[in-house]
Amino acid sequence: MAARPAADLPDPRDPRFSLERETLKLVIQHPAVIAPSVGEVDQEDFTHPAYRAVWAVVSAAGGVATADARWAARLQSATT
Repeated sequence: MAARPAADLPDPRDPRFSLERETLKLVIQHPAVIAPSVGEVDQEDFTHPAYRAVWAVVSAAGGVATADARWAARLQSATT
């Protein structure tokens, strides 16, 4: 099996992307916590293409307001 090429991912030590990364972590792992504030967040808030892509998946899954027990499954389905 051939190895997949490495994606252009941000360096986790780069402070320029820490707010974006932490926001996405909350959106994915604890959507109920961030749901009240997420209306203020949109794709333009993510400067790295990888983080914009993650936000696009969140949007395709219905957004944080639709998070429920199947949230992780919907996110996974939206990546295909």
